[in-house]
Amino acid sequence: MSKLRFSVAGAAIAFLLTGACRVPRQPAETTPPREPQPQGVVLPAPSTVPRYAIRTDDPDEIALLTQRLKLSEVRAARGVVYFVADDGQLRQLRELGYQVTQLDPETVDYRILRVQRRGSEESLREAGVSVITREPGYWIVSGTLAQLRGLDALGRDEPRPRLIRIVVLSALDVQRIANLQVDIFTVADTTGRYTVLGAALDMQIDRLREAGFTVVLLPKP
Repeated sequence: MSKLRFSVAGAAIAFLLTGACRVPRQPAETTPPREPQPQGVVLPAPSTVPRYAIRTDDPDEIALLTQRLKLSEVRAARGVVYFVADDGQLRQLRELGYQVTQLDPETVDYRILRVQRRGSEESLREAGVSVITREPGYWIVSGTLAQLRGLDALGRDEPRPRLIRIVVLSALDVQRIANLQVDIFTVADTTGRYTVLGAALDMQIDRLREAGFTVVLLPKP
């Protein structure tokens, strides 16, 4: 497979933080309250947009491909890069020597959820789900949408990410951060220094630090 060699032009990258919805205050109860029902997260409906994959484990190569070819929904894991692309982008990848494979979105798209502790971890492993954190009343797990749909009986919820700040020296590093599935809110370019504000789960923060980034945890607003 041929390696991609692009020169990256420095450019400011900006992302908009969507406002969080506020839950309206409920009126005072005039009748005895009902037993509270467990809250959960609704997984998205199966996607009709195909996902594609190529093989490479070079983070700089992945960042350059994403930036130059404008690939979207890029995720790298164990030497494979998953993404969404149109016919023109796929043609360019093949012209560069990459072997592109089309995949079912349900087997590619990942989520991290909190599930209530019911039964043993064996049922999670049988479903192909990975346990990230063990707590007295729940597990934090990760898996594909196809795997997580089988956990309805356990009750599920999304864990809260931590607010973070990372300062890097190039737009390429900003792309590398995005490739680690960090939710980026804003990127400020000040005299060649890019300040990234975003949110990430503990597992993603560990991966950022393993990749050499200095991650500062911010207080909750």
